[in-house]
Amino acid sequence: MKLNYKEFGSGRPMIILHGLLGSLDNWQSLARRYGEKFHVFSVDQRNHGQSPHSDEMTFEAMVQDLLEFIQDHNIEKPVLLGHSMGGKTAMAFAFKHPELISGLIVADISPKTYKVHHREILDALTSVDFATVKDRRTVEDQLMLRLGDRSVVLFLAKNVYWKQDGKLAYRFNLNAIDKNIEAISAWPFRYEIYSGNTLFIKGDQSNYIRDDDPSIGQHFPNSRIMTIHGAGHWVHAEKPDDMYRVVYQYMMS
Repeated sequence: MKLNYKEFGSGRPMIILHGLLGSLDNWQSLARRYGEKFHVFSVDQRNHGQSPHSDEMTFEAMVQDLLEFIQDHNIEKPVLLGHSMGGKTAMAFAFKHPELISGLIVADISPKTYKVHHREILDALTSVDFATVKDRRTVEDQLMLRLGDRSVVLFLAKNVYWKQDGKLAYRFNLNAIDKNIEAISAWPFRYEIYSGNTLFIKGDQSNYIRDDDPSIGQHFPNSRIMTIHGAGHWVHAEKPDDMYRVVYQYMMS
C-alpha cells in the first residue's frame, strides 16, 4: 500500500507514525520543527488521513506498509517515532526488521494488550448521519452530545472533510477500524525482542505506560522511560516543546 506522507528537512532520517483516529496533520508542527535538524517523513497509516482504505487493519499489514514505504523512498536506517497505535506499529516493525532502523521512540503506549476503550468514541462517530448533516458544526455538536469532551471532539472533527459538493465524510475508514478494534488493542507479540536503543515517552497524567511495567524491559532490554509532566495521552499535542526537546536529545545521542 502506498502511504500518504509529508517530508521535511535533511539529515538523520526519522519516520513519524500517528495514533488511532489521527493523521499526519496531528504532527505537522512538530514534524516541521524536527525538519530543521533532521530528515522527517510524517506518514498517514492505512485507513487514516489521505492514505488508502482497506478492510485489513492488522499490525502485520501496517508493518508491511511501512517496509514498502522505506524501500520506495530509499530511507537508510531511520529512527521510528510512533504514538499510541503508531507506537505499536513501530515496535512491531523493530521486531521484524531491526536491521533497517537505527532507533525507536515510542510515545505513550506499552507492548501489551489493552482493553478496548474506544467503543464509546466509535459508537459516537457511527451515530453521525452524513446523509442529513450539512455542516461541520453539526457534526461537532452531535459528537459532543455523545462524548461530552470538547478536546476529544475537536480532535475527531479534524477528520471531517468535504468528500464532494454538499457531502461531508470522515477521512478515516471507520468501518475497518470498528471491525478491527480488538486486533488494534491487542499485542500479538509474546517473545520478540528488539535490542536497539529505545526511548519510551509517557505523560504523567496518562496510564498507558507504567514505570514498573515488566513488558517494556522484556521486549526492549536497551530501553528507558522519560516522563513529560503535565501531559496526558496526547503528549505531543499537550506539551509540544517538551516533546520536541526529549526527541531532539535522543536523535542527537
